[in-house]
Amino acid sequence: MTSCPRCGATRAPSANYCPSCGTPTLAHKRQHRERTNADRSRRRTAVLALAITVIGPLVVGVLAYRGMEDAAEWTQDVAIFSVSIASAWFAYHLLRRDRAQDAMDAGQPERSKLAGAWVYPVAILTGLMTWSIAWLYVRYGYQAFVTTVSDDAALPPAMTIWEIAAIVVIAPIVEEVLCRGAAWDALRRLAGRRTTLLGTAAIFAILHGMNGGVSLELPHRFVGGVAFGCLRLVSGSVRPSIVAHAVHNALAVIV
Repeated sequence: MTSCPRCGATRAPSANYCPSCGTPTLAHKRQHRERTNADRSRRRTAVLALAITVIGPLVVGVLAYRGMEDAAEWTQDVAIFSVSIASAWFAYHLLRRDRAQDAMDAGQPERSKLAGAWVYPVAILTGLMTWSIAWLYVRYGYQAFVTTVSDDAALPPAMTIWEIAAIVVIAPIVEEVLCRGAAWDALRRLAGRRTTLLGTAAIFAILHGMNGGVSLELPHRFVGGVAFGCLRLVSGSVRPSIVAHAVHNALAVIV
């Protein structure tokens, strides 16, 4: 037994507070201070990781669409994809550097509500749904605000193999790893599930609107980001959202 330095009452060595006056022990104060500092450090790391996932691709995307107009399209795509992957890697590195959990249990794997053979059929249906919403918006919603139609709006030129692969395969992997992967994990340490879902959907939409087509891109991209985020939330994995995103993009290429 030890004595309280404030009131002199005896207490057990393992006690955190004096049973008489309620004064916390020095060891408990030290543990609380260390835990608070650790939580602050994890939050700062999460903010930095989130900033990396947004700023890197956004800056390079703006440069690619506005500062590299004379460059080949595949060069622009490679630049954006490379910086996006690098941003996701740095963000993951920062988040994994300290594996201890904070007071909010951030970093805990999401509890899977959708697993097994049902995951990917649902992902395919989700991709079909998001493409349908995007098609309806572009066909009927967006064009309702367009007052002039270009005479050059004929059939688009034939797509190359690189363009098809970039849209259907590479873009879904890169964008989902960035938004529903690194950005999701970073934001999850700072906020709840709903804020994480909506926040990553907003990031997803903003990154698609950086080419200047804000009114065209943001609304249906945000809806798509919410749908892909729901898959991430219920499955606990980024893979179903990649599949849904790939289905969405494949339909966009075909139709």
